[in-house]
Amino acid sequence: MDQITDLNQAKDIALRRLTVRMRSCQELRQDLCDRDVDGDIADQVVERFLESGLLDDSEFARTWVRSRRRSKSLSSRKLRQELVAKGVDCAVIDQALSSDETSSDLDLAVDLARRRLRAMSGCERETIQRRLSGQLERRGFSYSIVRSAVNTVMDESNHGRVNTDE
Repeated sequence: MDQITDLNQAKDIALRRLTVRMRSCQELRQDLCDRDVDGDIADQVVERFLESGLLDDSEFARTWVRSRRRSKSLSSRKLRQELVAKGVDCAVIDQALSSDETSSDLDLAVDLARRRLRAMSGCERETIQRRLSGQLERRGFSYSIVRSAVNTVMDESNHGRVNTDE
């Protein structure tokens, strides 16, 4: 297939991609190149979309952080990794993470551990600790936060006996 060198055709592709979900500048540029749009044309489209406000890495990062915290309970570290992979500048990522008003990583980890604990009634204390730790680690929480969250939840649950009266 020949490379796309028509600016209007490239804009149409970009608009269709942006109707699916917001994207970072780097993501959109990569999407265009993956669809055989000439690199210079892709740069022009990204530049024009930036100027018109259709692309905004700051807004993208803030929205990404809010959405992923709410839907996946991801840690700041995991969110940072995802945004870096999407080509968002580190300063923009720092700003998005600091403007996130949900809760601290520890509060988020404790809340997630409480929700997961309910499904573990009848399990031994060590099994519960291992499973909760693994689930929190996969969401990018540091060892110290995982340990604190698991200890907090285990202490609340009467030292390993899961309270299912809630």
